[in-house]
Amino acid sequence: MAHASGLGMPHCVFLSHPQSRDSGDYQHRVTLPARALARHWSVEDLQTSHPRFVERALRADLLIVCMVAEPVIERLVQARNAAGRPTAYEISDDFEHFPRSVPGHTFYSLPQTRRVIGDLAAASTMVQFSSHGLRQAYGHLNPRHAVFANQLDALPPLGPRSLDPGNLPVLGWAGSAGHADDAMRLATLLGAWARRRRDLGHALPVLRLMCAPLIARLFDGCGLRTELHPTGDFASYLGFLTGLDLGFACIGDDRFSLGRSDGKFIEMASRGVVCLASDLGEYRHAIDDGRTGLRFADEPGFLRALDSLVDDPEARMRIRSAAYDHVARHRLHTHGALERIAVYGELPGLHRAGARGLARDDGAVTADPATDEAVAGRVLTAALRHREGRHDIALDLYVACMQDAPSFYLPWERASFIARALGSSEEGEVLANLAERKLQQAIDAACAR
Repeated sequence: MAHASGLGMPHCVFLSHPQSRDSGDYQHRVTLPARALARHWSVEDLQTSHPRFVERALRADLLIVCMVAEPVIERLVQARNAAGRPTAYEISDDFEHFPRSVPGHTFYSLPQTRRVIGDLAAASTMVQFSSHGLRQAYGHLNPRHAVFANQLDALPPLGPRSLDPGNLPVLGWAGSAGHADDAMRLATLLGAWARRRRDLGHALPVLRLMCAPLIARLFDGCGLRTELHPTGDFASYLGFLTGLDLGFACIGDDRFSLGRSDGKFIEMASRGVVCLASDLGEYRHAIDDGRTGLRFADEPGFLRALDSLVDDPEARMRIRSAAYDHVARHRLHTHGALERIAVYGELPGLHRAGARGLARDDGAVTADPATDEAVAGRVLTAALRHREGRHDIALDLYVACMQDAPSFYLPWERASFIARALGSSEEGEVLANLAERKLQQAIDAACAR
């Protein structure tokens, strides 16, 4: 089959819902794997706010849908199936068990959202998961599936650490609002540990936190002096880790937690931070207990493990080196891209090109014209204002998008929602019909090529 890239290599599109590209999740599941795959194939990173996403998604040799749960994707997958083009649907969170504290709970609690995800997973050529827990929960949706664990792009040199027993290690934890329950669990465990250490006459280390002030307050009673660092993007978070000796990955035994990835472990290991993690979920697969990190099953296990790490600097040095070496050997995207290519290369309809050497030395993901990116950014801003109920601002932005990208269906569709919300059902109907016509025209045009 002819390749959409025109370069003699498969062309792959990562398709996500509109969101910031600075978050750790987006880096792990889209930016970094796309960049690594782009060293072998032609790759694009698109969001559904992009004015040409329908055309690009339909014409790609391989489409990777990153848990987008919009009905329009069902139509795209149906058209791709008819054309013999494979689609991989990614499930990166347990969509049926979003906790109330996690952003997205309202959306993923809707029966319609869950139905769309289940149907898309079943209709796609394959399903890919970010953890073994998710495969266990949802592998039944599609007989062709794979786990692609989080990887890292590159490792900085392993920095020095003190072996002086008199120098207390620096403890640390970072998390978003969605990790509030984890923070509460960890604060309780640290409180028990600090009380016992104080009773035994031991000095206590400092605990550095990178989280919102409201989350940091959960640690006020843990008995440790805390230092709060401002939240930031993924690069800022990695910089925060470089100042730690020990870090924590504390999760619960609920379905959502058991489906999460092991990102904290590989991120800590890459910066020479020893990880003490719950003996649950993906950490059971990731951490070789006692060699590349420590796992705990209960409070006594946590107390013993943290004692051993705080009191034995040589053990910390040994574990941090082993963890760093493990990530360097097994958890970099240079290896992960080849694993993906081996799986994708077996998909029906995709040319078995393999890893044809380097497509680009820097793994550059295809860039778009500034106008397209400007429209995509404006749609994202409009969606945020729309969600806040600021209909006037959102509508102005959607109208501007209509002018810059008149064939893009999405601004017309969103404007129809606003019109109906403001009580103008007739105008809403007109806009909705225009949106449907533009969407179908885009699908027909892409399928005809």
